[in-house]
Formats: sequence, C-alpha cells, structure tokens
Amino acid sequence: AGQHFFFDAGNDCCLAYFWWPDAPPPAPGVAAPVARPASEADTHTAVGSMNHVAWAVPPGSLREHRRTLKSRGVECSPIVHHADVPMGYVAEVGPSTTFSSFYFRGPDGELFELTEQYRGFGPSDVQHEPRTRADMKVR
Repeated sequence: AGQHFFFDAGNDCCLAYFWWPDAPPPAPGVAAPVARPASEADTHTAVGSMNHVAWAVPPGSLREHRRTLKSRGVECSPIVHHADVPMGYVAEVGPSTTFSSFYFRGPDGELFELTEQYRGFGPSDVQHEPRTRADMKVR
C-alpha cells in the first residue's frame, strides 16, 4: 500500500504527494523539466505530466520568500521578470512586465514557482491559436 500526504496550498486547495514502495524512478525531461524556465536548457515535459506549480505571493514579498528558502538550503533560480516581449523576459521590471518569479525544486524534484503579479491576465494576453495533441510534432 502507498502513503498519501496532503499539504495546505491555501484558498481551500491542497498539494498531494504519493509514496509507493514500487514506484518507477524519477523521469526528468518526461515527468518534470530537466531545467528551470528562463534558462537555455529544455523545459519541455510529456503530455499528461506536471510541468510546474506556481503560487502567487503578496506584492513586495518575492525577494523575502526567496531569501527564506535559500537560508534553509533550497536552491533557487534568479528572479525572472516575465514580460510581453518576444523573448518572454526582461532584465528589469517595466511597463511590459506581467509578473516576476523564481523557481525551485520540491522534495521529489518537481518544479515550483513563486510569483509576484503586477497585473491580472485577460483575453488580450492570448495572442496565439490554441493547439491540441493533433498539432504535436514527434520528437
């Protein structure tokens, strides 16, 4: 039999972990990204897998959350400023910045993100046609 662990994620939501004595080994690059976003490495994951979980933190608290995690030995990415630009990121917060964030790994290698939002998202943020499994290229 396996074990289930549920962690309060806020807003009446939980993050569930499962432990199975006969589970297959981790599969980086299939079940979770090998690299963190905003790096040059591949961040693709398989269809049906979880790429990462993101949580919003209160405005002005992102750096403190990062400092806290780092002080507890958690490896964290640099803070990334996501923006409405072709590359998706900018060096400093500016008018095109939608949110800033950093990434870190959970106990099983899963990727987490803490984000500080600068504005909400709306229909104008989707500037591409939705894709389906039929649109996928075989790698």
